[in-house]
Amino acid sequence: MITTKYKKILLITILSIILAGFPNLTFAESVSLDISVDLDEIKVGELFTVTVQFNSNEPIGALSADISYDDQLVSYQHGGGNASMVANGSGGINDTGSPFTHSLTYAYTFLAKESGEANFAIKSSEVISYDGGLLDSLSKNVKIRILQSPSEDDTPPIKTPEFKDDFIETEIGGKALYVFSEAKENTLPKHFELKSFTFKEREVIGAQHPITETTLVHTVDDQLKENWYIYDMTTQQLMPYVTVNINKAYTLLPVYETIVGYDLETINIMGVNLAVLKADHLPKGVYLTSAINEVGASGYYFIDINDQTLQKAWVDNQIIETEIEQPNYWPIYTLAFICFILLIAVLILRQQYQNKMKRRGNNHE
Repeated sequence: MITTKYKKILLITILSIILAGFPNLTFAESVSLDISVDLDEIKVGELFTVTVQFNSNEPIGALSADISYDDQLVSYQHGGGNASMVANGSGGINDTGSPFTHSLTYAYTFLAKESGEANFAIKSSEVISYDGGLLDSLSKNVKIRILQSPSEDDTPPIKTPEFKDDFIETEIGGKALYVFSEAKENTLPKHFELKSFTFKEREVIGAQHPITETTLVHTVDDQLKENWYIYDMTTQQLMPYVTVNINKAYTLLPVYETIVGYDLETINIMGVNLAVLKADHLPKGVYLTSAINEVGASGYYFIDINDQTLQKAWVDNQIIETEIEQPNYWPIYTLAFICFILLIAVLILRQQYQNKMKRRGNNHE
């Protein structure tokens, strides 16, 4: 009869074997999702921030989630970083972690437009461990109560900030834009560093990529929506800053030159207008654009705005063709050569064996 002591030892042994055989095994409480609102009382016309935080006992390797909110009651202004895309009542998060990432936080600023109870939700989230296993799939929502403003006007106009010495007024696409004279380090896009340079004859602090030397300025518009723009120091022009992460981070650049068979067109991607090339033979939602990757290599790419994928393209005599990756046959060639050598060796050994047996037969005679 097995005693209680031996039962405990047996149970511990079995549990250790299970954990050793399944290193990616996690428990239900290893990941948590928290959503908080910075204001207890929100009135029409006020700005408020919703903070989303994922916490995990295991290192986070990747994270994806869907966002939904009541765009009839609230309007998205800014926030979430480059890993988020939010517009028209929906959005998403696609982010990566590291062996040391146990928490990922995203803050979104909204404007209360109408009174009522607005809903903000995180749905269909997937938290992947750094080892590649699914840690958890979480969903959560919060109700945001918006009170009617005491003002006589039900929807008071947004107050335009008093832009003084902290901003430099400029224009893009016929709309007023205000450049921060000093960008803050905690607002920098990933892999960028603070950089001082001259903008409109004034010294400003913006951002610059240490490898690609892409220069950015931090801006805000009349609706208090913040954005980063690429600043070309040679032409002194501002261009939309849009990034797509596909194995590497690619910064999309506007296209200014036409190519035979293509027409210039402006599309909205991730809330930013970008000049691209469109052709009739391309599938719907596929355009030709210019991009530069994180190591400084630039070129033409086909972008599919439906699934946000890029495919390398090359230009030859103003004709765009898709770059086709040639399959790597070297492993097959190597294996075939080894098999050929082994076959020759087997044939030689067989011939030697037959000669040997023939000599033995002759000796017996």
